[in-house]
Amino acid sequence: MRWLQNNDTSPGVISSGARRSVDKEVEPVIRFFSRLPGRLVPFDGEALHCLVPLSRRGDGHKSLHSLSYGAYLGAIEKFVSKHVNQMESIVGGSISAIDVISEKHGSDYHPARLEVTSDAGTRALVVNVAFTERGRTRLIHEMEVLQLLAAKGDRRFLPEVYFSGEQRATGEGDRPVLIDMFIGEWLEGFHEFHLTSDPGAGLRPIAVWDTDHGTTFISAQEAKEIYRQAAFVLTYYYDIDTFAEIYPWHHAAGDFVVSRSDGKVEVRLISARQYAPRIGAADTLEHRIEGLLLFFANLTVRMRLDRFDGVGEIAWAGDYCLDGAIEGFFDAMQDRASCDRSVSQLWASALNVAAHMSPDGWAEVFSFTADSYPDDAPDAPLIRDNLVKHILRVYRQVPNFARTERHRLS
Repeated sequence: MRWLQNNDTSPGVISSGARRSVDKEVEPVIRFFSRLPGRLVPFDGEALHCLVPLSRRGDGHKSLHSLSYGAYLGAIEKFVSKHVNQMESIVGGSISAIDVISEKHGSDYHPARLEVTSDAGTRALVVNVAFTERGRTRLIHEMEVLQLLAAKGDRRFLPEVYFSGEQRATGEGDRPVLIDMFIGEWLEGFHEFHLTSDPGAGLRPIAVWDTDHGTTFISAQEAKEIYRQAAFVLTYYYDIDTFAEIYPWHHAAGDFVVSRSDGKVEVRLISARQYAPRIGAADTLEHRIEGLLLFFANLTVRMRLDRFDGVGEIAWAGDYCLDGAIEGFFDAMQDRASCDRSVSQLWASALNVAAHMSPDGWAEVFSFTADSYPDDAPDAPLIRDNLVKHILRVYRQVPNFARTERHRLS
């Protein structure tokens, strides 16, 4: 696709490609689509003049950073055209076509899916885009975090990031806009999931947003497995010495995605905005146990939080969520303890504490989690309303897991 005028904001038309270099005579054909439920719609001239929304529920309102779809897609076109050689090394073949699919928009990020066709087949990548000041800062930092976490452990629960760069565009009122981007792995077959208020869901509390086959509703039992794996992922990356963890994260933001195939469920985390401690570093075994318990408490509370259907009122998941989160936390710690002596020593001591924790002891631990949410935070009222029942279920469930694990270790 070549823009009609030689600037970053003009709407475009599809072309057969342009000469790129002596080594490769023709550029890949680049086409642009918008994602609608169950189908893709090519961008036309009118749509290209619309403003990119600055939130998932936004209507493209103007701001200092307002950008038309024409400018947004034009910047992506320039970026991928400039980096075709790097993309060919990723997909393993000579690229003939790239479909750019505008998938969704948030307050910080505006990711698009790249359907890359080469002589090695078709492969999906993601180009993550940010053009507000806050979004650009976060995107650059998140890329660094993703690369850091890729080097931790021998298992992968996060997408791979390949390379990054920036482009310039012209925003509303001829304002210059600097855009940061990175190319990364698109998790094929994975979709967002959310608690649903749809009356047609019945006893199936989770809606999975399958963009190809439509929304499906799943049972509490299958939802429990989703939350188990989500808790496993976060616990897998928790640092027992520095207390560093992936945070913040939120189901309402679609940070976790799920794949359901042949009766199996797989969960991945697609975002890692920060990896840092939320409390002071450990210097004794007692402090490490306290840090682990505080991590566990916040994990179980936050795992319950969502927005109905992704954009509605703040929602609190049922006990199946808590049960899955507890199980996922224990599974991850067991997995780590089996191959790391320092984790094993901490885990054995923490199990002893957890097995004998009183309701008042748990209440004290969870008070730190509740206090970490400002009174005006949207989640705070729901946490306060449900915290006592949450603590009581933790008190009843955790000793059973702890005793079972202590017996296995003995």
